[in-house]
Amino acid sequence: RTSTRPYVYAIMFSARKSHEEKLMALDGGADDFLVKPCKPSDLRARLGVGRRIIDNALSLRESAPSNPASETDNSAPAPTNNNETPTAKE
Repeated sequence: RTSTRPYVYAIMFSARKSHEEKLMALDGGADDFLVKPCKPSDLRARLGVGRRIIDNALSLRESAPSNPASETDNSAPAPTNNNETPTAKE
């Protein structure tokens, strides 16, 4: 992700309830996962979390130095020592 693109907080909604489906969604890039139908209070809480994360990302961007040499590309995951793909912990 480059520093010029805004962060997008993605919530996955699904009627599928299995733990494996949830892990697949999160491993695929979703920031959160809700099973339909969900309570409005659950959705509001998750949207609040997303808003805080986005606000923090914007604050960090505004406070970051404007030196282009200090910008790094964090789009690729860090290499592992044992050539294993990182997986979600249960």
